[in-house]
Amino acid sequence: MNTNLSHDVKPYPHKCKLPVSEYPFAMRPQESNENWLENHIDLQKRGGNFVLQINVPSWPTQQPSLAAQTRIVQALIQDLFRWAALPRWGTSLLRAVELGGAASALHIETLQRLVDAIVENFQLAASYEMNLTGTPQNFSNEKIDYIVQSPINRVTLQVHSFQAELVADLNLAYSVEDTRHVLHAFQVRKFNNLALDLSYQLPGQSLAQWQRDLQIVASLKLAHCSLRAYSQTAGQNQLPDSLLAQSMYRSAQEILLAAAYSAYTADQFCQPGFASQFQHFATQAHTDTLGVGPASYSYVDGYRFGKESDLEKYIQHCQNGTCLIRTVSGQLSARAQAERYNVLALQYCEVEFAAFQQVFGKDFLDEFANEVARLERKRLIEVQQDRIRLTKLGFNWRHNVMLEFLPEQVWQDAQAALSGPQSDFTSARQYWLGEKEQIFFDNPHHSEIEEMANALAAKELQSLAVPG
Repeated sequence: MNTNLSHDVKPYPHKCKLPVSEYPFAMRPQESNENWLENHIDLQKRGGNFVLQINVPSWPTQQPSLAAQTRIVQALIQDLFRWAALPRWGTSLLRAVELGGAASALHIETLQRLVDAIVENFQLAASYEMNLTGTPQNFSNEKIDYIVQSPINRVTLQVHSFQAELVADLNLAYSVEDTRHVLHAFQVRKFNNLALDLSYQLPGQSLAQWQRDLQIVASLKLAHCSLRAYSQTAGQNQLPDSLLAQSMYRSAQEILLAAAYSAYTADQFCQPGFASQFQHFATQAHTDTLGVGPASYSYVDGYRFGKESDLEKYIQHCQNGTCLIRTVSGQLSARAQAERYNVLALQYCEVEFAAFQQVFGKDFLDEFANEVARLERKRLIEVQQDRIRLTKLGFNWRHNVMLEFLPEQVWQDAQAALSGPQSDFTSARQYWLGEKEQIFFDNPHHSEIEEMANALAAKELQSLAVPG
């Protein structure tokens, strides 16, 4: 890869390094909670698909007692009962479940109660995925014994590194030995759907240390590996763009792709058949996302809405059989829902025409002719017979490409966002994307650079530099 060229070619005035994830952006306080669901969501709709995301609240100091955990899990189960009683979710197929937050820290008894409640109250698809995410210190041998014979069929370990000196400096609750023990314990029990979240740009981390981590992942033949840019600052959401970060990413591609992994998104690598089903159904398949737990979020019928974040208030409402929704978005129009679909699909570096047609009943190239033409002129996408796909240049500027599909209303709404990375989209569209007819920015030799970029893209489309 010609690093200098990638810095010289600027299809936009400013490179967006913010993750374009949750959508709609703007979430506003919901003062009157009475009957909001009944008035805005089609609760009688039957026979669809959905994914379930459970947020088990964390505890700030020490792990609570079994009794305290039981009280929390009982509230979650009561919440699940309420949603399962509604035709919208009681008659639909549950495609994937994410057990997140502090779920892995639950005692075996309370974790089992939660998992059993999901299985007993919802219709799991035959090929469902139930993922438990956590850090190594939460997986005792006894808990692993339970997991391997339970409905949980995927485990994601959040691990920073296999380098002892780096982990020690981070003052984590687990050691490299803990990580290795947990991975070995699952593998000897023939539980093979193991995913790993690995961090790069750790304090003091060298390229050689990062490459050793990648070699370990490759040698373990884990099913899945996600790359996470480490941030020392709470709330810092910008993605890294340093030369070291670029070198680390290229190393990940070279090592993992050589070990039979495929890169199905920019930062997710998997063995054949082990891509995240939750992410697929929440993005490419455009299904409902139902959030359960305090501070959880759902996306249904073009609305995004969030639950009460205060644990005690959440428990009280669950005991009363009520649902306290604290934040809501405006409803996306049919056009805006299609634009949202494109933004999320581009996490996979492409938009498939047949998939878009199946979801929206419309032709993608007809609906987005202007956006496609503009992105083609900038050499950011390639229009193939059955899809658009990011070029190498487009991959380097992929978050800006995603922003091309945001309507003006979303830019205005972003200024009202309450929190999270989306609240950073307060600059005008022109700041990130410039004028619609301008191709390259801030370089008097843009025509020469464009020719070089075309040649480079043609060459690198045949190399490992382009995901897929």
